[in-house]
Amino acid sequence: MIYILLIIGLIIIYIALKKGIGQNFLYESNFNNKLFSEEINSIKNEFKELSNRIEDIENSIIILNEKLENSKEKIYEEEKVHEIKNISEKIETEEKDLNSIIYNLYDEGLSIDEICSRLKIGKGEALLRIGLRKQK
Repeated sequence: MIYILLIIGLIIIYIALKKGIGQNFLYESNFNNKLFSEEINSIKNEFKELSNRIEDIENSIIILNEKLENSKEKIYEEEKVHEIKNISEKIETEEKDLNSIIYNLYDEGLSIDEICSRLKIGKGEALLRIGLRKQK
């Protein structure tokens, strides 16, 4: 009985191949494989393009970070220069004020020792400032 079923099955396969049923299946299978291959190639190309874009964006970010750091350094340097100028102006103003205070106290008749003790400055500094005033 098994042999009879086996022979009938082989005969059916042989007839199907003669009529082209198997070829149609193989043709559709090859066609589907080509479609899948084309789709896979298309996806690979898109992936490469996206990878290139991502790399370009990363490079742009690196360049922008470098520019940002340079800008921060320039701003910091400019702030320091500004701060130094402000301190210099403040010192000059304070010295002019100190000079005028020393001159006023000296003009009021206070001695050098009294001026030094009131302003908490050295005797040499007071004498120097008064001496410079006399030279002008």
